[in-house]
Amino acid sequence: MKMRNKLPIMAALAATSLVVTTSCGSKEKKDTTPATTENVLALAFPSELAISAFPATSTSLTKAVDDVTKRSAADKIEDQAARIKGEGDCIDPDIFKTAPPESAAETCYEFDADMNPSTVNGRTTGTKTGVNSAGEACLVAFAREEVNRTVDMVDRALALIGGIMCQAKKDGLAAVLPEIGTPLVMTTSLAAALPIGLTSKSATMTRLADNAAGAAVYKSVVEVADSRGKTMTVSLVHSPGVDGAESGVLSSQVAETAAAVGDPNNTANKNKLMSINYSRETVSGVKRMRFEVRRASILNTITSFDTGGLVNYAGISDSATNETAHAMAFLSFDMDPDTNAGDMSYWRNPGGSLNEAARGFLFHIDAATDGTLSGCGVSGATASKSIRKSVVDGLVVESLKPAQWWHPQWSINSNADKDTTSYTAQTGPNITKQCFKRNSVGLYAIDTTKTVGARGYEMILGTASTIAPPPRPANKPAKVE
Repeated sequence: MKMRNKLPIMAALAATSLVVTTSCGSKEKKDTTPATTENVLALAFPSELAISAFPATSTSLTKAVDDVTKRSAADKIEDQAARIKGEGDCIDPDIFKTAPPESAAETCYEFDADMNPSTVNGRTTGTKTGVNSAGEACLVAFAREEVNRTVDMVDRALALIGGIMCQAKKDGLAAVLPEIGTPLVMTTSLAAALPIGLTSKSATMTRLADNAAGAAVYKSVVEVADSRGKTMTVSLVHSPGVDGAESGVLSSQVAETAAAVGDPNNTANKNKLMSINYSRETVSGVKRMRFEVRRASILNTITSFDTGGLVNYAGISDSATNETAHAMAFLSFDMDPDTNAGDMSYWRNPGGSLNEAARGFLFHIDAATDGTLSGCGVSGATASKSIRKSVVDGLVVESLKPAQWWHPQWSINSNADKDTTSYTAQTGPNITKQCFKRNSVGLYAIDTTKTVGARGYEMILGTASTIAPPPRPANKPAKVE
């Protein structure tokens, strides 16, 4: 297995990830034995499910990338395929390390002020040049950091499911796929693969009823616990489809156990949830992977996932506040996994209100023949539509797009460099646009041929944007139970 770096772990799970201390004696496995045969269990694993936002690697720039948040989808897919074959270590201890907190470190952008220089309550954000401290286009830099909190949850879940399939092969349990009514139990293999400090609770694979196209559907469930009793459960329902039209639903749940005194979000009584439904499709003869990822922290008395295996936004009452649900995010992609070209949508709702305007981005990304990525993005707030309202109403494409600026603390912004010509009130009909092109050192610089604003970005009417949300995944497995 080509181990350019560790499994692609990015900043996302906040303080909800399971914790294993590697400095005091994790399992230091040195298994470099190459696999000699394919793993039949790979049919129950998505062959091209990987998400990467603005990677620094490409088909023409294949050098190792130390920053794992900038690895390409193609790199991740390559490592996943090698791991499923049983090459190298099956489960890396790093996937259980505590991730950084939810609050963004990048300050050139702020959801409640966009890129406009802002100083509110002693905190300064924004940019006069359109770039961050490293010289990268601010919209790209901030969006990557935001998106990677969600991508990390997907990476960890895939790593755990793929790791147990890897270990099952090494243990001789992967001779055949399970048939309906006869589950494959891999709990012992999970125990062998886990680092010290984590406990194997269960690991199984079952075959569900075939879908409408007559393709098999497999469900894999893995549950692990740390020394504090915090449990992480990962479920993958996958169909290899017909003629490679694979699809599925991946979900993860981490049960919260503690929170700071006076926490207004009632975090200790919630489950940290993620789900992604994905579909491998062919559009006009071109391969596409389409995904939708939901995230939220939801009260543990509410059913975590709906009948389709997705985070249960519909189970939250219309009148719910932050004590019932918070930290909602929605990410969707329509992309070529070989090049990372395509369209991306990302939205956040910090609170639980049904009518809280979501804030986020849309990006269109092109790939040149040499692999260089370029494109444009727009950002702002929706027309008073929250993520969960848009999802429950089935209006994701119609509602989750920038329609306005919304700066709730505009009146107390004391920054001397604030833009008072583009932003003239707390809210307005304009949104932010910035175009970019990746340069030879992997930074996404401002494309000044398309971005002509003096501050490195432009304000355009929300109705004038030509960047559309990605289409929704078409294929789905027939059932998840």
